[in-house]
This record gives sequence, structure tokens and C-alpha cells, in this order.
Amino acid sequence: MSTIKQDIELQQIDNMEKQRKKLDELKMRIDEKILNKFQCYQKYVHIKGMNDLLCLLREWLVLMGTEVTVEGEEWIRMGLNTSTCPHPRAIIVDSKCEWIDELYQEYYDTYMKENMTQLKALLSKPYVSSTEQTENILFFIASYSYFVDSISPLIFRYLQSSKRCVIVFPVHSMKEIEYQGYENLEKMIKILNKIEAAGGECYCGNEHGLYLDRYEVCFLCSEYSGRLHRGLRAASKYVVSLQTTALYTHCYWVKGSFEETFSDHAKEEIDYLAASNYIADWICQRDAGWNKKILRVGYPKLDLLYHALHSEIEIPEFWKEKANGKKVILFTGLEDYCLDVFARNEVIVIWRMHPIWRAHINTKKYIDGLMQKYQNVILDTRVSYYEAFKLSDALVGCEGVSSIFANYLYTGKPICLYSQNHREFEINYRKEAWYNSAYYAIDEAGVEDFVKMIVSGNDFEKEKKDVYRKQVVDHFDGEVSNRIYSFFEDLKKE
Repeated sequence: MSTIKQDIELQQIDNMEKQRKKLDELKMRIDEKILNKFQCYQKYVHIKGMNDLLCLLREWLVLMGTEVTVEGEEWIRMGLNTSTCPHPRAIIVDSKCEWIDELYQEYYDTYMKENMTQLKALLSKPYVSSTEQTENILFFIASYSYFVDSISPLIFRYLQSSKRCVIVFPVHSMKEIEYQGYENLEKMIKILNKIEAAGGECYCGNEHGLYLDRYEVCFLCSEYSGRLHRGLRAASKYVVSLQTTALYTHCYWVKGSFEETFSDHAKEEIDYLAASNYIADWICQRDAGWNKKILRVGYPKLDLLYHALHSEIEIPEFWKEKANGKKVILFTGLEDYCLDVFARNEVIVIWRMHPIWRAHINTKKYIDGLMQKYQNVILDTRVSYYEAFKLSDALVGCEGVSSIFANYLYTGKPICLYSQNHREFEINYRKEAWYNSAYYAIDEAGVEDFVKMIVSGNDFEKEKKDVYRKQVVDHFDGEVSNRIYSFFEDLKKE
């Protein structure tokens, strides 16, 4: 009996975790206007009992303008008034939280179902084994379109050759991609369609024929691909992990050892890691075992950035009209005091925050209010940040782990980081080269000093900052994919 009880409890925990993910997706993607159109939604909701998930649900519904009543002693201890007589039309939600499943299903049917059908159709064709003369290259991708796009230059480099490029979408990612939102799903479909149009072949990881073939090289999107199936590992001569974007090295060093991308387990699973010199030096200084596995060639994402910055990019006309000869700051934070500084100094702001922040309903309302207040702000919601990189004169952002700051180093333009309360890391990242490549502000006055410097057309510490910046921005020549391709071609000749 105890085993049965434990199984039931584990199932309940699993169900609640799935519902939490669904609620997170609803909170990020659904605003008040959309929610009011849902057939399973009512303006009145009554919550019976209390747990962590119900607390999160109540918080979200209140933000959505829902009239929420609660019932149970736990709510009283939280200082809330309770009621046992809900509105006659109220939806009753108990600890099973089944209404979250109903809301999510309606969201899925409305926004996700058609695209998921397209994705499954794209990946569901039967795999045809290659002939002995054909050389297969395998790309084991991730559920995040950003990371697939990051390695796409290497995919297209191989497609220029006579090799067969097989792109495998992991089975577990079919469910994960639902929780990444419809924007990510739409972009993923566009990327995979573009790959197929160029001659690539895209499959779901459960296609049996994949495991009967042989692959010269299998490339992974770093840890974001998840664990490679042992059948594909056995079928691949070389397994290569690709650095997918700029990394903040200190994030991976925890309690005296590496986690995720650079862990001992990751090192054993792969034959090579393609990365930048900066990452390679940093890792090998702490674990010499990586010396034989790191390819110091850069990472494919750099090719995208290089060609974007060295070609004519179509800047939106509205942006150019707004700028009209004024200095332009790319702002990646949320703090309104920074917007006050920008307005006082009459600079134009391209406001581009992390997509996760932008998608959250709390942030949407916050943004809407500030956009009405500040007339010098351009809200950048474009898929690519290349236009913002091209037009801006400098970047201002909070300390954090978003890759946009590290990638902005490649422009050579000034950067200002301001302090924010992030979790402490075991390694003091303020000693890192990427951090010392930027100016640093501890308060509003520091941000204003930086902005005044930009307005005056100066970069007072450029020479000093460039010493650090050059340690980070190597391999920026548009040739990373060619170097990776050539390495494995040369390896066959040995």
C-alpha cells in the first residue's frame, strides 16, 4: 500500500509541475484582452484551498482584472478575506487545478495547434538510409529557435558541399517546444523550412532509420540539445558540441567544479567542443583535461553577427526619422530611472529587453505605461538585434547573463553596465575580461555621466577597455564555419 501511495503522490507532483509550466506559458503569452475571449473563462473565479500553484494562479488572475474569491484557513493566515459563498457564475478551482489545463488547451488550440501540426508534418517523413558513397553529417538540435539559428551558418556551410545533412529534432523537445511559445515555434518552422529548401533533411528523433545509418560528425547545440541518444552516439564517428552564443564563464563554475557545458560528464560525452579562445583559455586553466577536446575556432553565431555588421542592413524608416542625427542608446534593462536620464540628455533610446521579460504580462503593462511617458523611446521587438547594433552609438544595460551585451562587444562601441541585485557567483565576475571591457555605474549619476560622454562624442577609456575587449572578441572574421568544416576534412586525411 505504501508503494501505491508513493506512486500516487509522485504522479500528483508530476501533474502539478506540468500545470505550473502551463500557467507560466499563459502568464507570458496571454493578456487581459485575449483571456476575456476564452470560452472557458469567466470574470469570477473562486479558489478552494491553497497551495503554491493556486497562489500563483490567484496572483495572475488579479492582474488580469478577474474578481477572485478564496476559501480556506491558509488564505486567512496570509491576511486575505475568505468567502464560502462565491458569485453564482464563478468558476470553482480546487487543489487539482484542472481549470489551468482547460485554459491551456484553449490557448494551445488557438495559437499553437496549427503550427505544431506543421512542425510534426515537417519532421515526420520516413528516413531513407544513405548509400556507402554518401557522407552523412548529423545536427542534433534544440527546442529553442535562437540556438538552432546560432548554428545555422555551419549547417549551410555543409549544405554547400556534397555531404548529406541530417537535422534531428529530439523527441523530448516536441513537448518542450510547446512551452517556449508560439513565436519560438513559428521561427523554428521558418528555420527548418529554409534548411530543407537548401537541401537539408529534418527528422524527429524517433525515426527508426536514423539509428541504422552512420555519421561522420554529429554536432550538438551545446547543452541545449539535451543528452544525445546512445544509438546516435554509437552511429557517429565524432560528436562535437558547439558553443551557441557568448557565454559568461563564471556561471558554469559551481563549488569547485564545472556544471552543464563544461562538466566532467559533458567532457566524456563528446569528442570536441568548438569554442572561442577566451572560453577555451578560461576553461583549460581550471581543467586541463579540456585541452585535447577544445577546438579554438570560434562559434558559428559569430558568422551571422559578422556578416550583419559588415553589410547593409535595412534600418526601419521610423527609427531613422526618430534618430534624426541624435545619439542613440541601446537599452537592455527595465529601470525607469535610466529612461529619465536618457530623456534629460535628449538621446534616442532603442529599448530591447530580454524576450522573457518582454513577454511577461507584468512587464507588458509596465512597458505600455512608460512608452506613453517617454517620446524618445523606440521599443525594439524585432527577431534580430542587428538593426539595433547598427544604429546605436552605445549600450546601457544591467549586470546579468544575457548574451546581447557580450555580443555587442564585437561592435567596438562603448558599453555601460549598472549594478543590479543578481545572485552571487562563486567567482567574482567583476575581474573577468568581458566585464572590464565596459564602463560601470553604481547609481543613476554614473549612468548619466556615461550618457553625457556619449552625447559629447567621447569614449574616454577606450584604449583601456579595448585591452580587455580584444581578449574576448577573437575569431570575428566570418570564417568560423569554414574553419570547423576544414578541421574535419583535414582530420580524414590523417
